[in-house]
Amino acid sequence: MDCDISDYYLLGDQPVTCGICGARTSFDEEEDGKQLHRCMNSECGYRFFAVTENG
Repeated sequence: MDCDISDYYLLGDQPVTCGICGARTSFDEEEDGKQLHRCMNSECGYRFFAVTENG
């Protein structure tokens, strides 16, 4: 896991999109249930975690 990622977003009903440019994201599920998302827009590349409200 990268220590330089400090932004967290809550998972909801809608697909997660980039908090910077709004593009779609790809993600990897972490062992603790968090999702590490990466913006698919090559000009953006923003990375952040998405978590459940309980997580």
